[in-house]
Amino acid sequence: AIIFSFGGGFMGGRRDKPHYQQWIKILNDNGYPVFSIDYRLGLKGVSVKGVKMIGAIRHSIYIGVEDLYSATDYIIRHAEELGVDAGNLVISGSSAGAIIAVQAEYDLCNGFAPSGMLPAGFRYAGVMSFSGAIFSTHGKVRYAEAPAPQLLLHGTEDRVVTYKSLRIFNLGLFGSSRIARQLDKKGYPYTIVRYAGHTHDIADLMYYTVPEQLRFLEESVVKKTGRTADILLDDPAIPVDNSLRTLGDLYK
Repeated sequence: AIIFSFGGGFMGGRRDKPHYQQWIKILNDNGYPVFSIDYRLGLKGVSVKGVKMIGAIRHSIYIGVEDLYSATDYIIRHAEELGVDAGNLVISGSSAGAIIAVQAEYDLCNGFAPSGMLPAGFRYAGVMSFSGAIFSTHGKVRYAEAPAPQLLLHGTEDRVVTYKSLRIFNLGLFGSSRIARQLDKKGYPYTIVRYAGHTHDIADLMYYTVPEQLRFLEESVVKKTGRTADILLDDPAIPVDNSLRTLGDLYK
């Protein structure tokens, strides 16, 4: 089963948007139940600038991860009545939700709070990130324990949630390209699909990237083949919407 966190810059968004439902139906038709969850919006109504914004974003990610863990714990405890396998849960998300997903796995592997909310020894079976990134306060990305297989889908020109990285001293936001680099160094299985020329639109184009998702779920999660793939894709069949280019466009 897949647990999905919606996007919206930590200040808005809905778990039942029509294009999410279209994507979820395809996954359902292929045998994958989906739980589309709510989480607290840490930037809703917040008006801060400069250094204070870093703290507000950090808090927003923290409570989003906390709520994802809470939903996960609920699903685990009710797995039988929900008809799902608690040992095969995949977390996913779009934009802010993708940050929550990759951060949740990162925190779990490194023993950071609030991962203690989950049952002892629990691990996710996979991660699917639609334009996500990891927020780190201790420098570059490092996994203390091997993470679950990850599917990282990202536009190569994304400046909203950075495709590469943004770093000031030990503070940093590390996008899909940098996450993949670290996973590759350690020999951890992952798939990254780099969408040439796309910006942040890939976060909302889950319907168009289903083939990559289904292969990842089948090979990396169900069969556990340990597959690693690094794909640069320039596909004219995937529509381009580069109207959202910067954080300024998002938060204006």
